[in-house]
Amino acid sequence: MMKHKIILHQADDIEVMVKGKREFALKKKPDSKALLQRLRQYRGKLPQDFIFNRNDVNAR
Repeated sequence: MMKHKIILHQADDIEVMVKGKREFALKKKPDSKALLQRLRQYRGKLPQDFIFNRNDVNAR
């Protein structure tokens, strides 16, 4: 069983996962900077002329 210290601050978002009868795990949810970094990996993947139309998507 691995144990790590997690430093929490007031207003941090965390996930609590039950691992067994007497075991659980905590995981910090990513902050906005981390989420934006993940989104940036998709930059440039769509064609230049691609236009997102919310009405077309919701019509399906």
